[in-house]
Amino acid sequence: MTSPTISPAMPPAISLQFESKLGAPREWIWEWITSLRGVSAELSPLLRMTAPKGVRGITDVEFKPGVRLFRSRIYLFGILPIDRSDLTLLELDPGRGFLEQSPMLSMRLWRHERRILDCPDDSTASLLIDRLSFPRAGRRAWCAGSCGGCSFTATPSCVPPSPALLPAPSQPLASR
Repeated sequence: MTSPTISPAMPPAISLQFESKLGAPREWIWEWITSLRGVSAELSPLLRMTAPKGVRGITDVEFKPGVRLFRSRIYLFGILPIDRSDLTLLELDPGRGFLEQSPMLSMRLWRHERRILDCPDDSTASLLIDRLSFPRAGRRAWCAGSCGGCSFTATPSCVPPSPALLPAPSQPLASR
């Protein structure tokens, strides 16, 4: 795997990794992580991202590696505009994951790799791996400039609902 391209003038990158063990079928996890409904649930209530009218997920837009899918505005608490992202995918592996590397108004590079893997100790579960990388904002960064490439494993507070609460993958997103 290649690391993000960051110019020498930029501060070193911060890297984070999250692993979530999920008891849901891989197809449902894929729909969740690529849908705006899933992204919104994961960011809420702190942040909200927009998408063009009619776009319900990243798979609704033609994928060309390295070409912007769409521009998204980012709102704090859903109402205060604070950032903008030119959502760009470098890789899209349906059902398995994606690699996003998007320029944002607040930073030159936001890199998010998301993969769905088989869980080695539980054949009924899957692992959702998130790897984030972005430039440190300098000594006043939220890491206080001292973490030299943070790396940890955590379980996020928002994971896909149990399969019993999710509609079958064959249902159109519009009917959900």
